[in-house]
Amino acid sequence: FDMVLARHAVLCLSYADPMAALVGTSFSGNNNKTAGKTLAGSCSCFVTALFVGWIVLGPTLYDEALVGACACTVAEYLPLGNDNLQIPILTATATTLYRYYHLNR
Repeated sequence: FDMVLARHAVLCLSYADPMAALVGTSFSGNNNKTAGKTLAGSCSCFVTALFVGWIVLGPTLYDEALVGACACTVAEYLPLGNDNLQIPILTATATTLYRYYHLNR
């Protein structure tokens, strides 16, 4: 992965995942019963990851920040094991693929 995209993915894990847990436990309505995830937690994950992407990638790459925030939120929400491993891998993979296809069209 590109170093900037890898940094972005790790910072999404560092900030967005704890924010989702904090908000999700504070507002426990509308739960996904299988994973214990809440809509409020997922929304806060998305907003935080979008803000992290805007800071790390720069305001001109808002589309990459949006792709990264969506990937981070999906990785955080899915009940497929440890999201501490899924978030950076899926976020970096999605932004890398987006950058590759965006630059080569």
